[in-house]
Amino acid sequence: MFEDILSALQNFRHNKMRTLLSLLGIMIGVCSVVITMNLSRSLEASVALVFKDLSSSMVAVWPSSWRNAAITFNDRYADMLKKKIPQIKRVFWFDSFNAAVMRGRLNAGSKECYGIEYGYMEAQKWHLDYGMGFTASDFMTGAQKVIIGEDIAKGLFPEGGAVGKKLTLSVNNGNAAPLLFTCTVIGVLKTKETAMGQMQRYVLIPRSFMAMQLGRKKADSVDVELYDTVMDIEAVEEAIKAASDECGLSPRLGITRSPKNPN
Repeated sequence: MFEDILSALQNFRHNKMRTLLSLLGIMIGVCSVVITMNLSRSLEASVALVFKDLSSSMVAVWPSSWRNAAITFNDRYADMLKKKIPQIKRVFWFDSFNAAVMRGRLNAGSKECYGIEYGYMEAQKWHLDYGMGFTASDFMTGAQKVIIGEDIAKGLFPEGGAVGKKLTLSVNNGNAAPLLFTCTVIGVLKTKETAMGQMQRYVLIPRSFMAMQLGRKKADSVDVELYDTVMDIEAVEEAIKAASDECGLSPRLGITRSPKNPN
């Protein structure tokens, strides 16, 4: 080994330029490999983040017949799903109702108002253009607070700055006078394509408000959030159907995907 080192030193002394060029080539080669590996990892992480945004991994469950709903959406049903299907992260109850959305003489027309639960916006990857989201206290107390879409904000608050201002929800009450609820705007949604339609026309409100003020104790449907590692959503869909059938239920299933925000 000593002789090899001595020979290398002698070659370096007699062929300095060639040795330096060889060392430079080795250094450039090693640096190229390291840079390529780092770029590859960075690209892989970026692609994974993009595809994570493309899908919210939400499975929507609703009755096969709205007139004769076969499913009772309650805590027992949610606990059953989470116990039998380990891929499920959270189960959300989801409701909606129609209301005329007004502010004084300004009228945004009849809108679908969605009653959501704590953590639902994060699960759907919905973001705010400005303002703040609902707090845990809002969900516990059924607060008369709303988050609205950009179109509604522009129509009812042309002066800008909708947050902190009031609007009125007029809910049909059959033959009686409409139910009027004054709500505070706490946030404006950033526009994003969703499976439920145009987000700029949304009105979000705590689902507990519907239970307390409208007597809506049962949910219209269930949205199931899956863990990010779940790839085969169809298999989970079949597992939900099988678990529901064991309970004598016959749900119709749908997949909710949230495309990446184009903005």
